[in-house]
Amino acid sequence: KATSRSEGNGIKNGNVDNLHTWIPGPFERALRQGEDVHLHFQSQNSEEQNGAVRMTFQSQTPGFKGCHDMSSANESMVQTAALRVLCHILKEPLFNQLRTKEQLGYVVSSGYYIDYSFQSWSSCQANRAVASAITPINSVVINVLSKKVPPPVITRRIDDFLDSFRQKLIEMNEEEIQSHTNSLSKKLLKPIQKLHTEVDDHFSNIRRYSPECIDCDIPLIWNRNEQLAKAIEGLSRSELLHAFDAVIAGKKRSRVVSHVYGNKFNFQSTNSIQKNSNEGKVGRKICHIQSISEIFQKRLMLSQYGRTTKRSMVSGPQYFVNQLTKKGIFAIGITAGAGL
Repeated sequence: KATSRSEGNGIKNGNVDNLHTWIPGPFERALRQGEDVHLHFQSQNSEEQNGAVRMTFQSQTPGFKGCHDMSSANESMVQTAALRVLCHILKEPLFNQLRTKEQLGYVVSSGYYIDYSFQSWSSCQANRAVASAITPINSVVINVLSKKVPPPVITRRIDDFLDSFRQKLIEMNEEEIQSHTNSLSKKLLKPIQKLHTEVDDHFSNIRRYSPECIDCDIPLIWNRNEQLAKAIEGLSRSELLHAFDAVIAGKKRSRVVSHVYGNKFNFQSTNSIQKNSNEGKVGRKICHIQSISEIFQKRLMLSQYGRTTKRSMVSGPQYFVNQLTKKGIFAIGITAGAGL
């Protein structure tokens, strides 16, 4: 993450020499539709033998924020519900195939991930039609850690599994789908057991959504989980397949794949990576990145998540910058669901 001012010139020998250049900005970037971004980095630990792949599929449809009238349920609620169910269905067969049968590595995991794109409220007021104060971002994340198989090969194995998983969804009987939706719905509706957890949930809701609610004179939504649970219970197979195609398997999906190479694997040059990539197979553009400066150059080309403008030049709240400066917090990187 970085502010839009970052241009890849704030690091020397791995150290931050300009705090304001590398402050993590409040704006997550929207990946381009139909493009894969593949990151390739050698592990900073010279004794690390494992290689790793973190694959993140970013939804182009903003996540569900709750609604005051369930009869006006929109695409956001349906896709959020569908992605949660897809991750619930995906988890066990992914582990069985890649970990148990293919024995790719010790760690194979997957799950639903939510992040948030923040926008300064003054900017929201100037452009209400395209953004609100905060936009949830849905992502599906897959992680594999292995000392047996090079990271690019792991990526191809995951893609092979996902190609076959769609057919599994088509052939899955209705009772099995119902079992997954009922289980996830029940989990969302499970009463909170600890008071501090409930307090944290309420204050998170207030912190994220109160500015836009106050400005628009609408009440906060406190039953978001109940609404989402109801949407999950009513999902159809076609809605699951639509979400799978839109976010994971379709030609317009958006994805970041982070490859980290341990000392058992030779770190490949860009030319070698491009020759060995599965670009031809999936029929979409793959952008290969091998340095921090390239990450930030790519980030500058992407728009803020939740905005329709080509490039957002809105800087983060000065309060946020001041607090980070005061505490001496330095943060660099790329996170799942963050775009870049």
